[in-house]
Amino acid sequence: VRVVTIEWPPADRTARLLLRYFREPSRFRAEALQPDAPRLDGAVVLKLALGHRIEFAEAALNRLSGSVLRDAAASYVRRMYFRAGATPYQTLGVAPDVTPEAIKDNFRLLMQLVHPDRQDARARWPWCACAGRRSRARAALRRACASRPRTRRAAAGSRAGRPCCARAQLRRRSARRSRRRS
Repeated sequence: VRVVTIEWPPADRTARLLLRYFREPSRFRAEALQPDAPRLDGAVVLKLALGHRIEFAEAALNRLSGSVLRDAAASYVRRMYFRAGATPYQTLGVAPDVTPEAIKDNFRLLMQLVHPDRQDARARWPWCACAGRRSRARAALRRACASRPRTRRAAAGSRAGRPCCARAQLRRRSARRSRRRS
C-alpha cells in the first residue's frame, strides 16, 4: 500500500489549521508553540482576521461562514502573535527568511487589525499592548535586515540581492548627495 501525502495550497492549509486550533485550543496550543509546528501563512491569517474574502481550492472551506474563519484567525493572532515571549518574527507572523516586502505587508495588515479606528464592537484589541509589540517587532526586524550580509548578487551590483534596508540607505545617500550639490 502506497501512501500519498497531499500538499494543500497554502491558504487552504492555513485555514484548516486555524479551524483546528480554534475548535480545540487547549489540545493544539502546545503543538502550535513547538519550533517544528506547521507554519501558517501569516498574510492569510491576518487577511482572514480582518474579514477579507479568500478563495480556497477546497470547496468545503469556501462554504464556511466568513465569521467562523474570521473568529478563528483573530483567536490565533491573539494567542500566538501577541503571546508573552513571542519573537519579532512570530509577532508579525512571518518566517525568518521572509522578504522585506512581506514584513511590511504583514505589519500593515496587523496595524489594520488592531487599530482602534478600524475595530467593530465585537472585536476589541488592547491597542496599547498590541501597538507596542508590533512596532518593536518591526523595528527589530528592520535592524536585523540592515545587519544581514550582502548576497553574491548584491556584491555583483544587482539591486535585487541587497537586503531591504540597503535600498533605503542608498536612497538616503543619493538624497544627501543631491542636497550637497544644490
